[in-house]
Amino acid sequence: MWRRWRPSRSSRGCSNFIARPQRILLTASWKSCTLAAMRAARCIARLSLLTLLPGLLACSTIIEPFIATTGTPPSTPSGSPPSTPPSGSPPSTPPSGSPPSTPPSGSPPSTPPTSTPPSTPAAVPLTGDWNLTGNRAAKDLPVITATLLVDGNQVTAVGDMQYSCGNGPSGAGGSFALSGQIDASGSFHLAPPPNLPGAGVQLSIDGTVPSGGQPDWSGTYTLSDAPGYTSCLVSKTGSFTATAFAPLNNTVYAGSVSSQFGTLDISVVLTEGAAVTQPNDAHLPVSGSITVSGSSCFSHGTTNAIAPGEMEGDISSLRFEMDDGSHINFTGIFGSPDESTLQPVLVGVLGGQCSGQAYLGAMVRQ
Repeated sequence: MWRRWRPSRSSRGCSNFIARPQRILLTASWKSCTLAAMRAARCIARLSLLTLLPGLLACSTIIEPFIATTGTPPSTPSGSPPSTPPSGSPPSTPPSGSPPSTPPSGSPPSTPPTSTPPSTPAAVPLTGDWNLTGNRAAKDLPVITATLLVDGNQVTAVGDMQYSCGNGPSGAGGSFALSGQIDASGSFHLAPPPNLPGAGVQLSIDGTVPSGGQPDWSGTYTLSDAPGYTSCLVSKTGSFTATAFAPLNNTVYAGSVSSQFGTLDISVVLTEGAAVTQPNDAHLPVSGSITVSGSSCFSHGTTNAIAPGEMEGDISSLRFEMDDGSHINFTGIFGSPDESTLQPVLVGVLGGQCSGQAYLGAMVRQ
């Protein structure tokens, strides 16, 4: 199981990402590594992409040793993996007429497929992917997004938050993992589990399970500093109405990513599966395919059914097995709650003749 990256005392703000690109090496997986890099990418208006690339390249070089010690499927694919979710997780049913989730045999299409924008989700239980508050595109902070899973009266939540420091830069943030119980009245309190290491800035959520067929739920959040933590002073409580992110269902995004290695035009087809749970964790699996032009090494790939990608709040992380035997690690963040863009998008290559290449860019829903 991928170990979750926890924000460190020195991983806040643009200056820390640039002064300490090697800190990304301390993360445990591509997903964790790229989340750290994404936080650096939020400073892209002030920083050169080339300045970020040493850290992004470091993400690519540490993954293979990590796979060997954690049991993640090996880097050499065997056969053509299906794009369905793992066994035990029923796949999402694509709408009639939707493009297939795997590319056709032979050369990839010259133009990306198109998809209908996700419809507003019907009334659903608390389990799902939620935007609690904020808007990245509008720079409306704090941004708090979470994936929630309910098992009986137990609730677990994982996600991402972005906030302003009272004594530092705007746009600091980190991932989080929370848990709690639903009481008889339908209320719940979510806080970091006691067996997980604490972050410098801590989040707690109080909410009420939606009733009467309501698609949204309301609550309050509290952001506060851990005792003795002074690197980012945060003390904020606010109310919110959580709205569900529309499930990805053969949803197509297309765009380009660039670096000193050149520019790649890419399109992805993404489909969410059913929510699954692990100790102190919850996530929504996401699978799909990718088509690439502009690379001398590969042109298309699909996710592996044994280890599909996942959604955590507004962040998607996938690992595509490419047609040259390499892998593409793909991480994208919804640019806004309407899911019309993935921005930023980070792409890293593992294996093959293009191993170690990393790219940054943006994609638009088709």
